[in-house]
Amino acid sequence: MKTGECRASLSKTFSALRVCWDNDLDRRVQEYSGGMVRKLELTATLSVDVPLYLLDEPTAELDLTSVDQFHAILDERVNQRATVVMTSPTPRDAYAADRVVFVADGQIVAEGDPDAVLESVPPVVMVTARVDAEDVRECVRTGQLFESDTARRGFLASKTDPTVIEGLNDACIDEPKWVDFSNYYVHISPQKTNDGS
Repeated sequence: MKTGECRASLSKTFSALRVCWDNDLDRRVQEYSGGMVRKLELTATLSVDVPLYLLDEPTAELDLTSVDQFHAILDERVNQRATVVMTSPTPRDAYAADRVVFVADGQIVAEGDPDAVLESVPPVVMVTARVDAEDVRECVRTGQLFESDTARRGFLASKTDPTVIEGLNDACIDEPKWVDFSNYYVHISPQKTNDGS
């Protein structure tokens, strides 16, 4: 890539990530915040036109707006026939993928199209009230409920009739989310399930 093309590509990537360095060019990189350092790394990486990008947790330390801008740049690169391989624990990154490979305990436990992989998770039992959930624990695999910001979530045991959950106060069946996917394959997985489900 010629110098002029390189500058144009850097400028375009800076703009896409809304990086404004006007007040920061005189500062040392060591003084930048984690998000600013990540934007600088991504700008340098994505300003080069290559057929393959290998990215390790590229959205770590980015604010939500920057994550969306990063994904827009990735979409552009993929539309230009580039391949992107990245590691990430972030659901937003999984939703943007064409193919997901999930590794737990050093083993591939699920892989494929993101929607199909997510469908491999059993139905989720969601308890919305912060009350004793003992009645629900009897209906979920291994009796485990996982805390989220708005509810406790577990996985419907295969021997449990979903109508039992519908009859409980402040509990319902919900579609699995990516955090459920992770909880299932890390903490519950079919190999660890003792209830035969």
